[in-house]
Amino acid sequence: MKNILWLDASDKLNADELGISMADPIWERVESRIFRAFEFGGQVKLWDANIDDDEKIRLRTHLGMESNPGECRLIYSPHKELGERSKIREWWEPGDEPFRGTTNFLDHEWDDRTVCRDVSVALEMFRDFYEHHDLTEASLSQTRSVWDRKPR
Repeated sequence: MKNILWLDASDKLNADELGISMADPIWERVESRIFRAFEFGGQVKLWDANIDDDEKIRLRTHLGMESNPGECRLIYSPHKELGERSKIREWWEPGDEPFRGTTNFLDHEWDDRTVCRDVSVALEMFRDFYEHHDLTEASLSQTRSVWDRKPR
């Protein structure tokens, strides 16, 4: 079995170019896809994966970014054992800012504090995942469980 990273990315700039999927991308490729998705809208997912002896790719933990131009939502989905409750986490802006309303994002209303408008935050979290095949505590501390949202 071989551990790899798997990149899935697409943007809304050019409908004819649906995106890319690749094993073990170099950081510059991941970084450029984050910038493109943030600028034009789209998505980027970086997976911790492995290739079995039978050449099947097994995707496990991943960090995902869904973007509209100039804003994104960051979702972390750790590997889950059967029967285990979801451990999905989402990025929340730091601090104890009070609820200020919702933002319509990809046809859903989300607490505005979960919509990131600073591409450097996405770059830092993806770099952490890229280097460690998972998020470290520094990045995890910027997220909350979908079952433990900040109060309105």
